Amino acid sequence: MSEPIQEQDLWDSLLNNNCKYISLGTLKKDGSVVRTPVWYAGVAHGTSGSELFVTTEGNSGKVKRIRNFPDVEIAECDMRGRIKGNAISAAAQIVDPTTETGLVALFQKKYGLMFRIMSLPGRKARQRVFIRIRQPETHQPMTPQATHE
Repeated sequence: MSEPIQEQDLWDSLLNNNCKYISLGTLKKDGSVVRTPVWYAGVAHGTSGSELFVTTEGNSGKVKRIRNFPDVEIAECDMRGRIKGNAISAAAQIVDPTTETGLVALFQKKYGLMFRIMSLPGRKARQRVFIRIRQPETHQPMTPQATHE
């Protein structure tokens, strides 16, 4: 049996874009956790830290939940949301896409044609937002029950 992945090892793996999907666990007002598989892109800023970005529709449930509770859990997962290994706690923040130049290009580079198809103007007339995820200084795992969105 292999040794469990440590938090920093998982963060570094995600930062290096070693998987295609992450499970983003967000808290509901009733205390339950909603886990959603999402595309993401990792960005390293040298000595000033690192962060992950997720893109989604501005009126999605995960955006509403993050506005209420910025603490999230992230883990590697497959496209159906089945978690592969351990989850780590992180802090999320909604970002205006006009303030973060280059994020669309990161997603286009990582996900290619599929990202372009999902971003076609006529597909959905909803505003895209980005979610910035940062690894917090102290690890405080979420404990409520899990559900799927």
